[in-house]
Amino acid sequence: MKETINILCATDDNYVPYCGIMLTSVFENNKDAVVNVFVIIDKPLTIANIAKFKELEKKYDASIQYLLIDTKLFEEWPLPENSHFTKAVYYRLAAAELISHNVSKVLYLDCDIVVNAPLADLYDVDLANNSTAVVDDMCSGINSNFSRLKYTPELRYFNSGMLLINLDYWRKHDIFSRFKNYVCNYRERILWPDQDVLNAVLLDSKLHVGIEWNYQMGLLKQSYFDLLPSRIQKEVLSANPKIIHYNQSKPWCVAYYNLPYNREWHQYKRLSPWKNMNDTYPPHKKFNYFIKRWLLWPLGLMIKTDTIKR
Repeated sequence: MKETINILCATDDNYVPYCGIMLTSVFENNKDAVVNVFVIIDKPLTIANIAKFKELEKKYDASIQYLLIDTKLFEEWPLPENSHFTKAVYYRLAAAELISHNVSKVLYLDCDIVVNAPLADLYDVDLANNSTAVVDDMCSGINSNFSRLKYTPELRYFNSGMLLINLDYWRKHDIFSRFKNYVCNYRERILWPDQDVLNAVLLDSKLHVGIEWNYQMGLLKQSYFDLLPSRIQKEVLSANPKIIHYNQSKPWCVAYYNLPYNREWHQYKRLSPWKNMNDTYPPHKKFNYFIKRWLLWPLGLMIKTDTIKR
């Protein structure tokens, strides 16, 4: 009997291609499993985008279900002043309210991710009395995170782009209400909305897994790497990334073509219904990047970056 893997993600019409490429990578690497996908949206997607997702369902014999969220749930939830964030960053926090109660576990993935290995070893982690399985964040070496959130570095700070969620635990302990209470009572502490709230509320119930399950590109930036605890640095240098998270450099932007793990994202793009989608150019110096993309980089001429060497 095939294992069932439940995947949760969130998108809008603009981000559908990146969501779809992420899902393509999930399907490609988990053909021995039954994959059920839950997509959080705050308004119906276009007919064209729905049709693209149906292509994925048919190709991989998968199920994609849309969860239309009630935005009134977040009316009272504040955002940091002068930030680029929207209330959509909070949607994943309502996972236990949105997903049917007969689903006990779900793997949340950001759309700027590709899965590069089977997920069974992660999905089968025994959460027992843990709320969520998580991975250390690239900012784990920045002490201001801990002073701002009022807890010690020993309790660690995780990234919210990959969350293996124990839905039964979240329901039993009414985690959504705890999220809301924290956001409304400690708004002055919050810089990274959903991630700060998750870290504060799940402080004593989380379970850490290996860095390979959320291998963030920001971990490879020298300026961040140098601040990391030695334990995380060793993991970064030795890990074989199974979930690649492009949290600092989007591979669909030409400016990042020469950075690590760019080819993996384009590999899954070519296998997806969005294979003919053009990559984007930075708004400045488009001609310069055109020359780099089609002449310099194919010849192996790369610009110097702040990326560590593994």
